[in-house]
Amino acid sequence: MQLELGTPGRTLLDGTTSWNTAIAPALDMWNQVVGRMQFGRVMNSTAPVASGDGVNSMAFSSTIFGQSFGSNTLAVTYYRYSGSTMMEADILFNTAQSFDSYRGALRSGSYDIQRVALHELGHALGLAHPDQAGQHVDAVMNSTISDRDALSNDDIAGGQSLYGAAASPSPTPSPTSKPTPSPTPTPTPTSTATPTPTPKPTAAPTATPTATPTPTPTPSPAVMLSPQPGSTFTSSSVTFSWSAGSATAYALLVGNSTGSSDIYNSGMGSALSATVNQMPTDGRTIYVSLYLRVNNSWVSNKYTYKAFKASGTPTPTPTPTATPTPTPGTTVSTPFLSPSGGTFTGQVTVRMFCSTSGATIRCTTDGTDPTTTSTAYPGGGITVTGKGLRTVKAKAFKAGYNDSAITTGNYTIN
Repeated sequence: MQLELGTPGRTLLDGTTSWNTAIAPALDMWNQVVGRMQFGRVMNSTAPVASGDGVNSMAFSSTIFGQSFGSNTLAVTYYRYSGSTMMEADILFNTAQSFDSYRGALRSGSYDIQRVALHELGHALGLAHPDQAGQHVDAVMNSTISDRDALSNDDIAGGQSLYGAAASPSPTPSPTSKPTPSPTPTPTPTSTATPTPTPKPTAAPTATPTATPTPTPTPSPAVMLSPQPGSTFTSSSVTFSWSAGSATAYALLVGNSTGSSDIYNSGMGSALSATVNQMPTDGRTIYVSLYLRVNNSWVSNKYTYKAFKASGTPTPTPTPTATPTPTPGTTVSTPFLSPSGGTFTGQVTVRMFCSTSGATIRCTTDGTDPTTTSTAYPGGGITVTGKGLRTVKAKAFKAGYNDSAITTGNYTIN
């Protein structure tokens, strides 16, 4: 974990003068109780904070990689998956909130960054919110911040159910224990870069309130339930099903390469399953992309499978069928850009999606309008770099259909 929250420019309530030093004990608390996984750290890291780079970062940010935090969110853990494997978890603390570092009861006017980090690291381990799953337990992992500032028995049981107990288990941490701060490192400048949020409670008006939290629903990733990612199909007909998560729309793409849909494209919809009846039967690798619309942005989970190996002649690579004559006036759906715009550090990966099955998205990065000869969107995203304002435009085309409208995204690169 790259710790790169910088320095507050003051002495915090627990005596530390670095945000990184203040949150470091949260990593130790998890390391003391779980076995087959340990959090390492790079103190005062200056690594770029970016999603999709395979680097786990903890940093302050004003957005969630271009998306709004919302008014009640203290921090988020932003996941990246490959199949069912979590490949990256970036923890971002909302700069619009007021943080300090202290133990014990919540204090009016500021939130304890260490217990927020402890909660978010639990998400990085793979834990969710027990109170949003119908459980009524005392836990740091509940969806709202509370007076609890250390792991509870329920939190520990959750971590150990995934990774086993530590070789030499430490005693159950006491809610009133105060970790000894690490030596104060040389302060470094605060990094300004960019879901499972920790909602902000509604504090009572007294100086040391008893928090009365207002829960905020947690965005949870929709994931493939069946077939098991990485498995081999048993026939040419395969039914995919996935969890709802917090998405409002879904699309399933199946192809012979990452992000492609030359075998199947479900189009955008609300269904939680789709059946593909013309799957190859020659044992080849099949690439599946599950697109999810979350908070008006499209994200995707990528999976790979092996096609069923049938005796006889291998199934050829599917070729497009003849396009039927559409109803006059049928228009290709306008593509979506994710993120749709914003300010980013160094670069940003822009992903595109069109809900019209079989449509080709063509895009430009120089501000000109896309045409039928513009670069075809390759799948997997395009990288926008270079300081200043960069304009990306996308338009979708399909034979026999009217061209889509143009989608424009403006990206400021610092």
